[in-house]
Amino acid sequence: MVDEIPAPFTIDSQPHEPTPSIPGAILEDVEAYCFICKKKLRRSRTANAGDYTKEDVFPQWLVEKFELENEYLDFPDGGSEKYPDILVPCCRTCNNKWMSQVEQRISKAVKAADEYPEFMKLSRSDIALWVVKIIYGILTKRIVQWDFRKHGPGGPGISEKVLDQFRLSLMLLDGFRKRIILNAPKFPISVLVLPISPGATGRLAFDYKDSIEWPTAIAMRMGTVGLIATFEDFGMVNWWFDEKLANLLKGQTLHPAQFMEIAARTFYRAGLGAFDVRYTALTSPRDTYLTLNPIPGRFLPLAPAKERAMIAHMTGDERFLDAKDGDGLLMNEDGSFQKIDWPPK
Repeated sequence: MVDEIPAPFTIDSQPHEPTPSIPGAILEDVEAYCFICKKKLRRSRTANAGDYTKEDVFPQWLVEKFELENEYLDFPDGGSEKYPDILVPCCRTCNNKWMSQVEQRISKAVKAADEYPEFMKLSRSDIALWVVKIIYGILTKRIVQWDFRKHGPGGPGISEKVLDQFRLSLMLLDGFRKRIILNAPKFPISVLVLPISPGATGRLAFDYKDSIEWPTAIAMRMGTVGLIATFEDFGMVNWWFDEKLANLLKGQTLHPAQFMEIAARTFYRAGLGAFDVRYTALTSPRDTYLTLNPIPGRFLPLAPAKERAMIAHMTGDERFLDAKDGDGLLMNEDGSFQKIDWPPK
């Protein structure tokens, strides 16, 4: 490997546990499959007899901490859903065993009084798995449109073609169930973890944005931690951040609008190019060995007006549309970091 991956996926896998045999329990197939392992699900009215469960794409502890019970997430296709209602079918083993291990480590960090230092202790593997699960869960919700009240398909969903730019990342979801060993020149997902100025609580301390088609990306602010991930860019955004922003932001905490400006700039740069990835996969019940060979495709030239439009959209500040190239909320005229008070006084 050109660049050794120091934190591979190391969650040990075990064979799926059989559905418990409970006298009198009647199991029935449903038209749903586990969104992680693709196992066909069976439902029972007897407690713990079936393997058909609901997976909260945005976990309950996150909803409770940031008071999202009545907040809506807008989907790229124009729909919207309350955060607690973004649910997808999942088998009992994936839900309660494999995913819960990662979820517990993430929740411990985000439930902390000061989220950023605790989040920095997490492995890149855990963070990558978690953000892939969230964005794939959102896509699954829009593609399948599963109705948990009727235990059957809901209305028509969006096309599965939306997953075309996300296929490689979906292979990493097996990291919930087994160890994935990557042989690649760079980690396939760029992950930025940024400190947010403290003081806000509840709904004021949370924000979420994503990009679904190309680039596939996610930005989430949770208290004092800001998380940005861009998928299948093989570290391109991490390189750009280190070259352009790392020195400016060293030792600083960000206003939420500054965080969203950075998120918009990373989304924009991630969308300037793509990789044609050739890969081989060797699998066993406990391991998957992936060899990835990303070949750069055609990269688009910078278009500052498009970048400003993306910043204006994600920050909600239309002044960016008429700003000079390079202007923003991060830097004073003398090149120093621009400190903005947060929360508002």
